[in-house]
Amino acid sequence: MAFRIYKWVGSQPIWLKSITPVIRWGPPAQAMSFGHRAEAIRASRLLPTKDQPAMVVDGGSLPDPVPIASDRDLG
Repeated sequence: MAFRIYKWVGSQPIWLKSITPVIRWGPPAQAMSFGHRAEAIRASRLLPTKDQPAMVVDGGSLPDPVPIASDRDLG
């Protein structure tokens, strides 16, 4: 099973394409895959604050239908 990382931008999920040399996001077909959930979680912790919240899902899952509000969105 593979794990991927996504975040919401507006009403669209975008997927993590690369961490190095720069963090890039894109469509699901270009998403990075991680062999273990723990690897994906460690990678998500490397993302800067502006790229949070990022969610880890298994490769067959779809994003949550509603973006999760961050503290910045609530205040």
